[in-house]
Amino acid sequence: MKHNIFHFFSRKNDIEIMAEESMLFKAVQKSFDGIALLNFNQTILFANERFWAIYGIPLSERHKYMAQKWDALYSEKGQQIVRDNIYPLLEKNSYWSGAEWVKSCKGRKFFADLSIVKYDTGYLGLVRDRTDFVTELEKNKLLTRELHGAQKDNAVMAAVRSMIHDFNNTLSVIKGHAELLEDGCHYTPEQQQSFDYIKRAVASSEQMLARVRSMIPRTTKN
Repeated sequence: MKHNIFHFFSRKNDIEIMAEESMLFKAVQKSFDGIALLNFNQTILFANERFWAIYGIPLSERHKYMAQKWDALYSEKGQQIVRDNIYPLLEKNSYWSGAEWVKSCKGRKFFADLSIVKYDTGYLGLVRDRTDFVTELEKNKLLTRELHGAQKDNAVMAAVRSMIHDFNNTLSVIKGHAELLEDGCHYTPEQQQSFDYIKRAVASSEQMLARVRSMIPRTTKN
């Protein structure tokens, strides 16, 4: 009886373990991150669906990459970077992580957030495709720069409008006093010619201000 009871609980534990392993496998397959198990030779032993999707590897070709080191997933330039920079650090520290724009062996360019850690029987690799996030971030940076540029342009145009207004007021003062002086007295031909020069200069300046004002966008406000 004791043997049977022991055997029963032993079988129950086995079933529970199998159920947990099944749940874990399903969770790994559903993960938003690409997950891969590697042996100590850096060869892929297992990878979830997301992992293959990130690198753009179709189901029919996955067996070829399962027989190679994981650097085969990248372009030739990427493979060289992995061999020269990542493998030595991984061997030394048993861990590596980084984030960069990369190109897969299938020609897919994406921003990869990658980490690899050594464990008892091999390596665990995690990769996340951050392309959408980084693209949106760069777009926001561009919009911010454009906004700052527009704000700077508006500030410059506001200053120009203010200077035009002040200069126009100055011209009005010059023109008004010149007319008063001209109407109040009799002048020699040379003096009258000077008043004519003043009036022509004021008129020319007013025309110039009008042209400058027309070049400033109407949406700009003081």
